[in-house]
Amino acid sequence: MIRPLLCFFLVYGICDAQNLVPNPGFEEYIGCPTSMAQFDSVRFWTNASNGTPDYFNSCSPGLVNVPNSLYGYQPAHSGNARTGILLFAKTLANRREYIEVALIEPLQASQCYFFEMYVSLADNFKYSTNALGVYFSASAVDVADNHVLPFVPQLENTTGYFDTLNWQQVTGSYVATGGETHILIGNFKDDAHTDTSFVNATGTFTQAYIYLDDIQLTPCSSVATAAMTTQNMPVVYPIPTNGTLIVQMPDQDPAEFTLSDNTGRKVMQRAFTGSASIDLQSLPGGIFLYEVRTKKGLAKKGTLAKE
Repeated sequence: MIRPLLCFFLVYGICDAQNLVPNPGFEEYIGCPTSMAQFDSVRFWTNASNGTPDYFNSCSPGLVNVPNSLYGYQPAHSGNARTGILLFAKTLANRREYIEVALIEPLQASQCYFFEMYVSLADNFKYSTNALGVYFSASAVDVADNHVLPFVPQLENTTGYFDTLNWQQVTGSYVATGGETHILIGNFKDDAHTDTSFVNATGTFTQAYIYLDDIQLTPCSSVATAAMTTQNMPVVYPIPTNGTLIVQMPDQDPAEFTLSDNTGRKVMQRAFTGSASIDLQSLPGGIFLYEVRTKKGLAKKGTLAKE
């Protein structure tokens, strides 16, 4: 089941537009970290709770070096730095860590935003999890507790468990209520609702811990424009959608959008030129197949989730 206003999915990153997240790769710092739990060294980012997120940088010769640290080997996704947070602890009930950043500008009501980040599981931990969410807040959060924060994230990972081999790109689209000024990242589920997997019998730590890097939030329309520029093909977004779908063409040629249910039955057909805003409110939630055709033939097809 697709969760409301959420679904992380794998895509090719298109990030030419302005990123609303300052210091997205954690490259800017107040001082080079010298030990664990020095996330306060990162410019613009803060610790949202009483947890102890970590900051890793190649400038450090010790436990928080990049690529080699206390937690194992992993180069940064880009640049020289990354951060790390605890998602689950086997012996510490509901222990969590969260990082937070103030956006460059507040989000606009009803505007679609494209979120992207890169995640990797740290080597020296026995557990992996798929529990990771993003909470959009209208104010800064500063909670004096190191347990699960009482918020429901608008975006939540559904791609599966994280691994140590690669940086996994996870993305999603979010339609803003308006006035959101901060984002928080972490596991907002308690232990009873956190799925875990035992992945490393030789791991030192009985926890699930991830690295984060290259975090971006960009208006969907800008991403679509960049996609059309680089791919010269139609762009359909946001996917998943909670009711309104945008289709943009790389030119002004007439086109036709069709939507079918998972049995192949056509449920919608719409002719348009250039771009179209398609209302799907009357359709039930589920998975649908779409096609975009021009006079030259099929231009794009794919699947989408209606929430």
